[in-house]
Amino acid sequence: MPDKKSISREPSTEEAYQKRVRYLFGQVKKSCSDVSPDSVYEFVSNMIPTKSYSWLRTIKASLVMYYENHSMISEAEKINSLSSDECKRSNLQTSSKKKKNISEKKLAKLDLFFEEKIKTSSDTLLSPAYAFIKATLHCGLRPSEWQSAELVESTESLLKATEGLGVYSGKFPAMTVINGKATNGRSFGKYRILDLSDFTDKQRMFVSLAIYYASGINKTDFDWDAFYNNVRVTINRVISSNFPSLKGLSLYTFRHQCIANLKHAGYSLEEIAVIVGHGTDLTASQHYAKKRYGHTSTNLVKPNHADIPRIKNILHLKLKQRGSLEIRE
Repeated sequence: MPDKKSISREPSTEEAYQKRVRYLFGQVKKSCSDVSPDSVYEFVSNMIPTKSYSWLRTIKASLVMYYENHSMISEAEKINSLSSDECKRSNLQTSSKKKKNISEKKLAKLDLFFEEKIKTSSDTLLSPAYAFIKATLHCGLRPSEWQSAELVESTESLLKATEGLGVYSGKFPAMTVINGKATNGRSFGKYRILDLSDFTDKQRMFVSLAIYYASGINKTDFDWDAFYNNVRVTINRVISSNFPSLKGLSLYTFRHQCIANLKHAGYSLEEIAVIVGHGTDLTASQHYAKKRYGHTSTNLVKPNHADIPRIKNILHLKLKQRGSLEIRE
């Protein structure tokens, strides 16, 4: 993500933000008596599934201003990293109505539609929508994770992108990502690294475009939540108007399809877990796409095998907590 430059605010806006922070702190105090950055973060995180994305957007802006005014930069960055992916929406779909896969035939039709429409339409959101669709299909990222994604071409740039924490066993180019579920224990660490060395030029182009759009196109006042919502609405509009049989399709459909493709290609569950950022391979085996829905694909993303021992360690601990002695090697 690009560095955020200081944004000027109207006095009335700052006053509204301050009032909102005071009210929020009051709610946190009633909930757990301790008002600290950690308790505030946990409180807001727990509220996200019951709140709208606009609520989260305002809460984040208010807390970021408060923390920055108190020189609490890391706390501001942590709050700003909260994702709106799980926010309640007026047309929120139940899990059973969400589309988990797309056939190769329908994907080809969707590709053709976007490629032709982008050339002739004045809709500036079609291009980012298509870039996120294709890049997610290739890499399996959660939508919010594109904000932190970086392409790296060397060990030096990889270490810089991962604050010196990245241990990598693959080839370049690669992509570093901040795990979207790392803060609540549902991933295996802060960063993961994807090996893109087998990607074609066209695949790399889609990934580069997705990173470019997610970074705000160099805008200092970029609002990811608002932008992502607009992209989501654009995808919904395209589907409802042109592909009614694909009702329920979203960017998460392509994350699921990526996982199905990896299973179909024979990837182990541990390999899939380190690619898509799961805390253990149990997540991929119990809750995600089925192998039978996978496409016959080449030039697939490859795992960072250096992270697989971390997955196995976490899995061992979780199975031990459940009283299971069966650990798959």
